[in-house]
Amino acid sequence: MANNRKYELGRSYQTTDNSSSSGNQVNINVSNGQTTFMIPENNGFVAMFINGVLQRQGIDYTIIGSVLEWISTDFSLESTDVITIHY
Repeated sequence: MANNRKYELGRSYQTTDNSSSSGNQVNINVSNGQTTFMIPENNGFVAMFINGVLQRQGIDYTIIGSVLEWISTDFSLESTDVITIHY
């Protein structure tokens, strides 16, 4: 399965209603190969999950203001990926 490689890159993290994270969350629709996303204004804390796996800020993605940029070269984002931003 093509998406299995993504589970090796991050830590498993539960993103359902009983998640321990606080604040807001937004799901992002992605186009194949898309690297830049507009996110809501945030308080400086942002966590990005792809298919339920926590990604590493500064390694997999960066945030400047309300722009999140996917910088990982490990894999490209695909339209079937479920991207959730906690802020």
